[in-house]
Amino acid sequence: MDTPVDATEWLIERNLAPADAQLWDVCVNRLHNLRAHTRALLAARADDQAPSDTALQAVNEALTRVPSVSLLRWSDDEGLQRSAEHPATQVVEHAMASLAADLADLLTGSDAEILSACSAPSCNRYMLRTHARRHWCSTRCGDRVRAARAYARRNTAPRSKETAAAN
Repeated sequence: MDTPVDATEWLIERNLAPADAQLWDVCVNRLHNLRAHTRALLAARADDQAPSDTALQAVNEALTRVPSVSLLRWSDDEGLQRSAEHPATQVVEHAMASLAADLADLLTGSDAEILSACSAPSCNRYMLRTHARRHWCSTRCGDRVRAARAYARRNTAPRSKETAAAN
C-alpha cells in the first residue's frame, strides 16, 4: 500500500471501497497511520500489556468517524435501494471504520487469547496460534527459521582433522 493506486486496489479487492474509487496520498498516509496503531494494539494484546492511549484513540476515532448505515440511492434500473457506497471523500473513512471494527472484534473476542506474534526474527506479523507447536505465521517464516538454524549448526560444527589440516 505504498502508492494511492496500490492502496485503492487493496481496498477494492477486500470490498472496502467501490470499484471506481480513487485515493490520494493523504488517504494512503491515513491508512498507514491506522496500520501502525493496529500493530501497536496487536502487540500489546499479544504481550498481555496495556495498550497506548494514542493507539486506542486512533482506532476509536476510526470506529466513530462515519455512520454505519447504508445510504439511500436511486437507480433508474432498480429504483430506490440501500447502498454502502458513500461519497469519494468518505471512502477511506468507511474502510478505516470497517478495519477498526474487525480489529476491535478480534481484540475483544474469544480468539484474543490465542493471538500471538510470529516468532521469526525478521517478521512483524501476528497470527492466531491454533496449535501449541505453532510459532510462525506462515510456512515461509518457519522454513526461513529452520534454514537459519541448519546454517548456523553447519557453520559452527567442529571441523574435522582433515579439514583443519587442509587449511
